[in-house]
Amino acid sequence: MKKTIAAVVMVIGFCTCTLAQYKNVPSLKDETSMTYYLVHPLHEIESTSKDVSSVISVDAAAKKINAVSATVDVMTFNSGNSNRDSHAMEVIDAISFPEASFTSTSVSSRNDSVWVTGKLTFHGVTREITMNSQTQWSAHKVTIHAGFSISLTAFQIERPALLLVPVHDDLRFSLTTAYAL
Repeated sequence: MKKTIAAVVMVIGFCTCTLAQYKNVPSLKDETSMTYYLVHPLHEIESTSKDVSSVISVDAAAKKINAVSATVDVMTFNSGNSNRDSHAMEVIDAISFPEASFTSTSVSSRNDSVWVTGKLTFHGVTREITMNSQTQWSAHKVTIHAGFSISLTAFQIERPALLLVPVHDDLRFSLTTAYAL
């Protein structure tokens, strides 16, 4: 009986220690941004938001990320052209859908490369995406550079047009975010 109780206590202690290694860490606001790239045959558009909130579940000692979530206020993207930005907000119906959010369902890594799969909700539509990223670890911080693409039509967004020629359907994103460990 004593051996059974001792074994249960050891298992509970081991599980507690294992679970305690992961902690939720919010992103550093001044070191986080998201940029989208939209291509039209006549020009490319680049627009950036610094209003990105993200949290990772991380085991800093093992340099392992377990989960990721992020939210961005879509009305904060700035391309440097207020008319273009206003039209973009109309196209994605930013009043009805002011945020885009992502929650991971799986994270896998190899060396400094991390692949994160999860649910992206944008324009009121949720789709599974996979983003690839590179991590840079230091003693007190991890910085992540990630990228992914979506189809505008898959998220039920009518492609804007210039001179009756629509933009490409592919909308690319890059995300840079840092976390204090």
